[in-house]
Amino acid sequence: MNTSHSKKDIPLFHATYDIFIGPDHRCIQDHINETYPSLNFELPANATGYTSLISCPVAGKGVIVVLNAFLTEDIEMNNTIYHEAVHITWMTLEALGIKITYDNHEIQAYLMENIINNLKDAYEEYLKSNEDLPDL
Repeated sequence: MNTSHSKKDIPLFHATYDIFIGPDHRCIQDHINETYPSLNFELPANATGYTSLISCPVAGKGVIVVLNAFLTEDIEMNNTIYHEAVHITWMTLEALGIKITYDNHEIQAYLMENIINNLKDAYEEYLKSNEDLPDL
């Protein structure tokens, strides 16, 4: 299986985040290193999903989310997507200096909905692009 990378826009905020998906942490780590060679980032080997706020000398501040397709079933992947969406939402709002309170939490709900849809779409595209690959 190959890895995939997509950069997703966050409407209204002029911000983006990166989604990396692959069959194991080494392939994903290599793809991250190729995409951002000046980034000092180490992906945990046992993570089914991982989100990190990064500061890259070339790309600036951003959020990277990883979905490790090898370690999980489709049902578990949905749980991982929802879990990582919470992290992405909080890290993104924090990086933008937006504090969530009882009076303004609606923006978090809309942002999380957008992120969940993007993660699901990216995962479906990853699965489709790897359908015809032979099993190892």
